[in-house]
Amino acid sequence: DHGLEYMTGGRVVILGETGNNLAAGMSGGIAYVLDEKGDLYSKLNKDIISLENVCKSEDVLELNDLINEHVRATGSVKGKEILKKFTEYLPMFKKIMPYDFKNVLHLIKKYEEMGVDAKTAQIKAFYEIKGGMQ
Repeated sequence: DHGLEYMTGGRVVILGETGNNLAAGMSGGIAYVLDEKGDLYSKLNKDIISLENVCKSEDVLELNDLINEHVRATGSVKGKEILKKFTEYLPMFKKIMPYDFKNVLHLIKKYEEMGVDAKTAQIKAFYEIKGGMQ
């Protein structure tokens, strides 16, 4: 219960079961969660968290890399099984992140595509979300 409650950034992959109130206080970062039972949605704080399938190529690559890193570091049997049958497991993974964090990432990307350097893009995105001066 209460997993990811104080997560403010970074990446997490959860290959096991989750309890209730998942991501209730999550303010940043991205979690890829294996939802083998199909009940993840009922365990989330839906007011602040977005839930989506892992289908963008950059997300699929990141997930695969993170699981590979986990297997190399721990020898995880579950991780090895998932990598062996990755295309079968992929539809069971969900990407969760706070709505505000998702919006900031979108704005940063928009500013960077306009030619703004990464640090300035982050600052501009922050102020745009907060409604402050830029």
